[in-house]
Amino acid sequence: MVDESEEILIKKMLRDEQMNKLEAGLSMVAHDIQSPIAQVKGLLELALLKSDNNRELREILEKAIESNGRLQGKVEDILKRTGSFNSDIEEVDFRAIIEKAKESLEGVDGYKNTKFITRVEDDLHYWGDTVRLQSVFQNLIENAIKYRNPKADHNIIIFSVCRREMGIIAKITDNGIGIKKELIPFIFEKDFRVSDTNDGHGMGLYLVKKNLNAMGGYLEVESKEGEGTTFTIKLTDNQVIKKNADPLS
Repeated sequence: MVDESEEILIKKMLRDEQMNKLEAGLSMVAHDIQSPIAQVKGLLELALLKSDNNRELREILEKAIESNGRLQGKVEDILKRTGSFNSDIEEVDFRAIIEKAKESLEGVDGYKNTKFITRVEDDLHYWGDTVRLQSVFQNLIENAIKYRNPKADHNIIIFSVCRREMGIIAKITDNGIGIKKELIPFIFEKDFRVSDTNDGHGMGLYLVKKNLNAMGGYLEVESKEGEGTTFTIKLTDNQVIKKNADPLS
């Protein structure tokens, strides 16, 4: 039998676990909506510049910009916390996830000058956490756009997803500025930023690794300064279900 003190301890542990999951989920969502918030701010500021002598419109836009700033502040507060959380497991459509991730970043500076190439193996069946994967791809794409090479004619991002003997392999390759070799061991640390010249909170790659770890996957990085970077996602075979297989067997 469990005595009263042990029961209290168990209840406390369960409450703590639930709170950690809630905070982690909020953290991931907060990070993913940073770009839309920044886009809204940019549009409001542009409208303010074009409002000319319309005093009433200027006052409305100024209040909207102020509200946007408060929202950004709340997002930054949430981003100070992170952890793990659970969501539903379902069959993953990698092409759809990549497209949704791209669409969410259409307003990001540099997006229009980016060429995307997607190669997803046919008849690829994978059951996993679409919410986490959506966040993973969005963060990696955003980084590839943010750290593009200004000397290149076009920013190029190549996606490839295939199945190998041990599981799913997904690669995201870009022709951006690359990462210094000595910095690579630190890029997944919270608050780390590759460059001080770019906006960001240093949470993107930290959340990418956190989400992949929660799915039983892991991430490898190859990068050459001035030439580009390749992130390789590996999802273990115990999460891959063959076509027509009985998921209950």
